[in-house]
Amino acid sequence: MITQAKHSRVALITGGAKGLGRYMARTLAGAGYRIAFSYWHSEEQAQELLRLIEHTGGEALAVQADITNSQHLNDFVRQTEPRFGQI
Repeated sequence: MITQAKHSRVALITGGAKGLGRYMARTLAGAGYRIAFSYWHSEEQAQELLRLIEHTGGEALAVQADITNSQHLNDFVRQTEPRFGQI
């Protein structure tokens, strides 16, 4: 069971638009985490997940990034920190 104060934690999820990453994003958002997730080719699914999390009162950020590319991964973190603070 995840028990944290609402919006006090940030989850950084790679590949969050589909599959297990999507499930993790929804579950953690429901537990009050602010969610930053990456996607590569699944923009439609990423936008749908953003709407779903925000509709249920959560906060989320979707970043297009190929996490096998170190520059993309660094950019993912750099885009997350200004919005949600230190990870």
